[in-house]
Amino acid sequence: MTMPTSSPTTDDSLRTSIFYIYVKINGHTCKVIVDSSSCFIVVYFEDILVYNGARDSHLQHLRQVFEVLRQEKLYTHPKKCSFFTFEVTFLSFVISERGVSADPKKVCAIVTWPRPSSMHDIQSFIGLATFYRCFIWDFSSITSLLTDCLKKETFLLIEVVEQAFNQVKALITQVSILRLPDFGKVFKVACDASVIDIGGVLS
Repeated sequence: MTMPTSSPTTDDSLRTSIFYIYVKINGHTCKVIVDSSSCFIVVYFEDILVYNGARDSHLQHLRQVFEVLRQEKLYTHPKKCSFFTFEVTFLSFVISERGVSADPKKVCAIVTWPRPSSMHDIQSFIGLATFYRCFIWDFSSITSLLTDCLKKETFLLIEVVEQAFNQVKALITQVSILRLPDFGKVFKVACDASVIDIGGVLS
C-alpha cells in the first residue's frame, strides 16, 4: 500500500509516530505495529507492507491497519495497493513465500554497468553493488581491489581490478534466495578475520 505524498497530513513524524517498534531493513530504520503474538507490518515512508501466513489473520491485520490509518486521517492510494499477493517488491527486494531475493531491475542495472573510466564510476558501482552484499559471499574481499582504487591519487584500471569488477557483475546474477531462519533448530556462529575484513557466518 502507498500513501500519497501530497497529503498534508502524511509528514514523516506522523506516519511513524502511530507505529510502535523500530526495526531495521537493509540499514533503513522502520517502525512496526505488533499484536500480542507477532509483528505483521513494516512501514517505510509512504510504503506499508502487511504480511501474514494465513488469510483470516491477514484480513484481521488489514482491518487493524486501516483502522489506525482512518483514526490518523491517513489515506492509501487505491491504484498503488495490492492485496493477497504471494510476491511483492519492497525496498528493492523481492519478498515471497520462498524468501527474499534481489530485484531483477537492480540486478540488470549492475550487470549492464559500463566499464569504469574514473574513480567516480568505481565509487558509484560499489555503492550500487553494496546494496546486495548480503547475497554475495566474501563481498568485502572481492571488492577490496575496487575500494583500493579510491585511495590512489590517479585512476588506473589495471587488469586485476577489472577482473574484480567483472566478478561482482557475474556473482550478482547467481544470488540465492535468503530464507527466514527456523528457530526450532540449532544455530552455529563461525567468525574469521584478515587484514582486509572481518566476517561471520550464522548457520
